[in-house]
Amino acid sequence: MSIREWFEDRRKITGLLKDSVEGDSKDVNETDNKNKKNIDYVKINRLWVQCDNCESLLYIRFLRENKSVCEECGYYLQMNSSDRIELLI
Repeated sequence: MSIREWFEDRRKITGLLKDSVEGDSKDVNETDNKNKKNIDYVKINRLWVQCDNCESLLYIRFLRENKSVCEECGYYLQMNSSDRIELLI
């Protein structure tokens, strides 16, 4: 099971739990849920990067340790100039 599949399964499970708990108050909280999803996406976007080649999700800390090489397929992801300078130092 890839990380991406795990996140999708997790979203499905939490979505089912929220639906059963919320009941009739779903319409009232619908806009709040959309705002929370946008905020969660921004938080996740800071922690994960998607590989351009195999589309697997990569944790940024491990990606930096591997020098921007995908763990799944070995694809070299683009680096910005500051990352390249850090590797040289």
